[in-house]
Amino acid sequence: MIRSKSSRRRAVLIAAATVLVLAGLFAVRVTARSGSPVALPSSKANVPTPGPIVIADLPTPYCWGCSENQNAPLEFQIDLDLLAPLGDGNANAAVWFKDFAVGGPRHASWQESRTRIPVDGESWLAFHGDDPLLLEAEPWVDQAHCNFHPDVFEIDGMNTALPNLLMMLDLSRSWVARGKLSADTESAREDFRRAVRLGRLLRQDDVTLIQDLVAIACIRIGAEAMYELAREEGDAATMVATSLVLADNDAIRLSTMRRMSVLERALPGEVPETRELSLQITDEKLQEVIELVRELEDRRFRMEGVIGLQAVMHLGTDVQRERARATFDELSQDPDELFAAVAREFRDTPFDEKTFLGQ
Repeated sequence: MIRSKSSRRRAVLIAAATVLVLAGLFAVRVTARSGSPVALPSSKANVPTPGPIVIADLPTPYCWGCSENQNAPLEFQIDLDLLAPLGDGNANAAVWFKDFAVGGPRHASWQESRTRIPVDGESWLAFHGDDPLLLEAEPWVDQAHCNFHPDVFEIDGMNTALPNLLMMLDLSRSWVARGKLSADTESAREDFRRAVRLGRLLRQDDVTLIQDLVAIACIRIGAEAMYELAREEGDAATMVATSLVLADNDAIRLSTMRRMSVLERALPGEVPETRELSLQITDEKLQEVIELVRELEDRRFRMEGVIGLQAVMHLGTDVQRERARATFDELSQDPDELFAAVAREFRDTPFDEKTFLGQ
């Protein structure tokens, strides 16, 4: 009997349904290009106030389940500028966030700042509204860009380093908690927007699946709070807009799970008796993987796909190996140069069985 696919892939699939499993993902070694704490941005960024939402201008709910949309880019169909525009700061927010990753110089300070806060009859793990770390984060979330890969962390296949994604959820919950506990509805609304902005920043990389799942979770946390506030105020336009965001959010998570269920077919499993890898994929299923990698526009899925294709190129049948190598030759010329470089690296570097065996 062959053991199921690598634990990392299982974690990604589970995370598509809930991000609560993130606590188990941060034992991975994280290597940043710089280790010293980062000063605040040199100039204050401006964040525009959203204009009025016109219900007649909002899009019809997207048919995510329609066959013609199954491989469509997983993007929100409503312009999120209507709810939470990005700021105009010119610093890379990832430069600040990297210090809180596992092994980073400020990881301990993040852990020490977390606490339990009563919100709506529940206990939220978050930061107090006046916590220095939370206040320090705010100008960074006002930046226009947040690029971890490859600006801050190296892209290294299954070993690609991650930022502290649990911290991102903590920040989003903290701003929403502070907003819910505030008597000032305008400051509350701005806190809810911060949670959405953080999610939007995290989606800019489009390199790792788990980062994107956390990003849309942050967007959901903020959008749900905005919906509840709009309901209290009788603001039908904002209720409709946030409802569209929440619906897209769920569809993106489910579509992520569906796509990964196809891509993981190319991943090898371990034979417990011999501790060796074995690949169990038919030619038909391999073709489905190849077609999905070709057709998708979302880079994060394509990067997951080439991990499996490298395994096929070394562990598959002769026909499968030839097909995988031909696919790599094609992908190495992709217009997305970042993805093309990754494809070339997987094609040309030795296959590391220890990575799949968790050694």
